Amino acid sequence: MKFVNKPISKEALLSDLQNSYYMLERNFKLLSQAQTVYMKDWSLVESPDKTKLNAFLMEFSSLLHTYLASFASFVSHTEAIKDEIGKSEFEKEYWQQRTKWKTEKTAFVRDLHNFAHHRKLPMAGVGVNMLYTPDGLVANVLCGVVKSLPSLRVDDLLTYHKWTSASKNLLKREKREMEIMPFIDEAQKIRMNSMRGCGIK
Repeated sequence: MKFVNKPISKEALLSDLQNSYYMLERNFKLLSQAQTVYMKDWSLVESPDKTKLNAFLMEFSSLLHTYLASFASFVSHTEAIKDEIGKSEFEKEYWQQRTKWKTEKTAFVRDLHNFAHHRKLPMAGVGVNMLYTPDGLVANVLCGVVKSLPSLRVDDLLTYHKWTSASKNLLKREKREMEIMPFIDEAQKIRMNSMRGCGIK
């Protein structure tokens, strides 16, 4: 049997990209919900038995890995579909929006996927710190103790030698532990806003 590549319509290609967009948005929500549960559940850090906390960290790391894969896939799908569609309003918008997502944080999120794919799975950790600021209680504070957001160890990330220059510059400015969700939040917001400009919602 001879296989023939049939042309795919612009509408079908954009529908495929819409599916990829949905998966990315869904995985982002699941990751954000996991963090919200952690921030509200003080028993995870109060209990001397760390079984529950370790189970949470394993689940969060799993969700993080899934999100990173969908982020990288969405970026690749967008570029591939732009090339397949060719000269079009979508391609014009793509190039106009592209500059908005060329930031250190979006580069880092994609590079973190490469770390997970080629080096090892990034495993999240958490910690508690004494509160020294005079600003009063905030959402993640209880009895003068601050829970850190799920974080990754910078020295662990630096065992990978294929970070882009943008990610290397970012990592050099980070402390020993870097809270991962602020980077995810911003990269997701930038990517989603720019793609809405391309008509993907």
